[in-house]
Amino acid sequence: MITRKEYQNSQKRNNIDDDFIKRDEPVEEPTFSRSQPDEKQGNEHAMTPEQKTKRLGRRLNWAIVFLILAIIVVYLILIYVNP
Repeated sequence: MITRKEYQNSQKRNNIDDDFIKRDEPVEEPTFSRSQPDEKQGNEHAMTPEQKTKRLGRRLNWAIVFLILAIIVVYLILIYVNP
């Protein structure tokens, strides 16, 4: 009959041996292939600085509008929930 400690030690040794075997197995090298860029990606790279500035300005305007609406909603909640 084998004791629990002996069994655990044998399992540890087997795991270590398995790790060495896995380490020595050859690994498949990833293949890198170039895919054709989408039109959208090509368009973003072709944007002029002026176009990028306009797009950023539009996004900032929407962010400001969203924040103002969120502040108004919070104030309304505070007014009507906490009489």
